Amino acid sequence: MKLKRSTQVLLLLAVIFGGGVLLYEGAIAPELERQRQEEQRAFKFEVEAIRQMTLRREDYTLELTRLEEPLEIPSEDETSFTTTDWQAVILHEGEAEAQEYPANDAYVSFLLMVLDNARSDRPIVTREANLAEYGLETPRARLRIELDNGESQELWVGDRDFTGSFVYGLIRSGDDGSDNEAEGSPEPDTEVNPETDSETDSETDSEATDGNNTPETPETAETNETNETSETEEVSVFLLPLNIENAVNRSPEDWQAQPPPTPPQVDEPETETDTPETETPETDTPETDTPETETPETETPETETPETDTPETDTPETDTPETDTPEAETPEPPQTNSEDGEDGDNGTPPG
Repeated sequence: MKLKRSTQVLLLLAVIFGGGVLLYEGAIAPELERQRQEEQRAFKFEVEAIRQMTLRREDYTLELTRLEEPLEIPSEDETSFTTTDWQAVILHEGEAEAQEYPANDAYVSFLLMVLDNARSDRPIVTREANLAEYGLETPRARLRIELDNGESQELWVGDRDFTGSFVYGLIRSGDDGSDNEAEGSPEPDTEVNPETDSETDSETDSEATDGNNTPETPETAETNETNETSETEEVSVFLLPLNIENAVNRSPEDWQAQPPPTPPQVDEPETETDTPETETPETDTPETDTPETETPETETPETETPETDTPETDTPETDTPETDTPEAETPEPPQTNSEDGEDGDNGTPPG
């Protein structure tokens, strides 16, 4: 049977359409989704490339450094060990010397996971002068991240949004010049020539006496320009998940690794299982004594049986004294005499 040309064209179009759908669903759609997820990532680096992290809060500064080899932390009795890949240096506010500890690997791993999974598809474009509206003028925490390739990024954590589901964050690269502002480090000193210094002092004194107006030097002009550009510069504020806030909102003690608990609890149940095995035969022996105490209960009714037999001997002794009946009947001859006497007596009256 020969198909019509129109039917053949429709079948060919159906095959092409089905193949296109399979190709899109199998290869194109996953690639587009991967690209979309990559674009929504707040940090464009891999967490394995992080070499060092510095967390600055109001009450302390924490520096986390990745170790080349895992560090073993023994328990108190040195029977078990736990490992960590990070070293922590904590400097409390008001203290001059920092303290070095093995870092808590669980909390550091949680922080790395949060950074890797941070997504934000709704950046807010604003000016730096408006950062106070998002709690980013004086952020709650600043996290500086240094990579193996020498690059660095800094995360500022601000307030929560009006829904309470996200937290405002600002991400700066290491080339933004924000490191000096964040650390409060002074600008590098410049060499001063005594001759030029004296000339500038005399010029400034003369100009100050003329109109009390300080002249605008090139340095002050540059600082004014940078301040104006920084205030008018547009920045992107990201809506980050609340896990970012939870990951950095910890006490200094939380970042310190704790030794694993001692395992004496494992030995205790073993001794407990041995003791009942020895007690089981001891409990069987008193069970045999319990029926021995019941045997005298059966002897008590045996003593009662002869006591019931002794009163039976009294009954025949009471029946034997039946001798009164023959004693009255035996004197038959005197009865005959009496009868004669009675006849005589009876004869007397007539005589």
